[in-house]
Amino acid sequence: MAEHFTKNTLTATGWCAKCNRSTEHRVDDGRLGPCLDKDHPAPPLPKAVIPKLDLPDVPEQKDLFDK
Repeated sequence: MAEHFTKNTLTATGWCAKCNRSTEHRVDDGRLGPCLDKDHPAPPLPKAVIPKLDLPDVPEQKDLFDK
């Protein structure tokens, strides 16, 4: 059963599955929130993949404003 905390509770000690030890956690809405340990292992951020568009070559319109 999950443990519930009072509204005045800001942090509590709890087991962190990623750190594999008891660490300090933030309390959100009366429940144990995320780990506050500075050495908490964070997953690497994925790099964005920007596809290259295959656009046809468009000739420049050099005489458009030359009047």
